Amino acid sequence: MTDPDTRKMPQRTERCGYNAQMAVDAKHKLIAAADMTNDVTDLQQLADVALAAKAGLEFKQVEVVVECGLLQHGGSQSLLLEQGITPLIPKSDTSANTARDSTAKAVPA
Repeated sequence: MTDPDTRKMPQRTERCGYNAQMAVDAKHKLIAAADMTNDVTDLQQLADVALAAKAGLEFKQVEVVVECGLLQHGGSQSLLLEQGITPLIPKSDTSANTARDSTAKAVPA
């Protein structure tokens, strides 16, 4: 390990690294905000990055696409809604058929 600030990240293969989040302005395709941490989870970054992007872009209301696990496991959906940020959560694909390239059903989050 060459960087003493990295941490082992819980994945299939244990790699050392960082967790990073970014917000992108969909219209201009530019990074509006970013954050990086050596915490093993990125749960705390969602609200901070979304709020920074909203402030930097000077929008009153924004929508953010969020992976379903972030809001289910400690994400701050109520904080986001109070601040004018609407989280859009894709449906979870929980079918084992996906790995077999068969027909899969998407389950609402």
